[in-house]
Amino acid sequence: MAISILITNRKIGKSRLYSELNQKGKKMVVPAYQTLLANESGSAEEFRVTRDTIVTVFGVKTTGKYGENDEAPPNRSDAPYRARIRTDGRKGFRLELYELGIGKRQNRSALRGIGKFIRTHIQIHLGPARSEGCFLLTDRKAGRDRFRRAVHRLIREDKRNRVKNPGRLLVRVQNR
Repeated sequence: MAISILITNRKIGKSRLYSELNQKGKKMVVPAYQTLLANESGSAEEFRVTRDTIVTVFGVKTTGKYGENDEAPPNRSDAPYRARIRTDGRKGFRLELYELGIGKRQNRSALRGIGKFIRTHIQIHLGPARSEGCFLLTDRKAGRDRFRRAVHRLIREDKRNRVKNPGRLLVRVQNR
């Protein structure tokens, strides 16, 4: 039915987070978390993303605070996030997460999950960088390009195998 993306709470490495845009300002080493992609045809890939934000790393040192300016909340157990592919702007290929029924009508950029606040433009994108709630892929452009190729390859494989809704992207985020 879809490409499944699971952002786990399992630490499998480290990456950097910056306090300012364009990899400037203060720099901190933060955990990288296992991220799994799988399709209905049975193929799977593993990636790493960071989940910390500039607020939790350079300001209030807490995790699991799913409010404004903090990390993106896990999805509700009964409702995985959806994602859409974006390629506009400077970040290049990325996935923008959204939740059905949240935000303005047909808004494909808002989510709430288990958090209290509606968040917009939460993405899985190029890292290391500055984050206000996005999931940042490790390994810079090479990591992003490998992620892009994997997403497209898994979709193509499901299309070849005539899987229903091969381009639907479902994202689950584990609580940490």
